[in-house]
Amino acid sequence: MKMWDTRRDIQKRIKEKQKEMYNLVKKKGIHDPEVYSKSSELDCLIVEYMKKYNNYIFGNLFDNY
Repeated sequence: MKMWDTRRDIQKRIKEKQKEMYNLVKKKGIHDPEVYSKSSELDCLIVEYMKKYNNYIFGNLFDNY
């Protein structure tokens, strides 16, 4: 994450990772190692968001998918 990312930029990246992970699960199944890797990337983004903005919830996971 870059210092100049805005809250909206980070939220957008999180939603993009959610969509990528959701599509990957549909394509390869929940137990594929690539899904685990994508999940880890998503977790890192969410934790960084929480630390930076002291906010734990900004929306539903996988909304509109």
